Amino acid sequence: SSYIRRYTLFHELAHNIADRITDNGIYVDESAGWRTVMSCYVSGYGQTNNRENFAESVVMYRYNGRELKRNCPQKYEFLRTQVFNSAEYT
Repeated sequence: SSYIRRYTLFHELAHNIADRITDNGIYVDESAGWRTVMSCYVSGYGQTNNRENFAESVVMYRYNGRELKRNCPQKYEFLRTQVFNSAEYT
């Protein structure tokens, strides 16, 4: 379905984001800020490892931000400010 294609594409893009965006010279998915919010998992697959957790969280922010904000508000805020330049999606 088109939803699965979008989801998969954005998930893979999130891996690229994690590799490029840095916080004081450290990859975002390895930063101290991420470590404080990473324990709030958004999917079973996100529990696989830190990279999948980051990618799944980015997808959740983009396509189901309200649920992420409700269930993992600190993770939502981290992604909003550190990855999405304060852009929010409804």
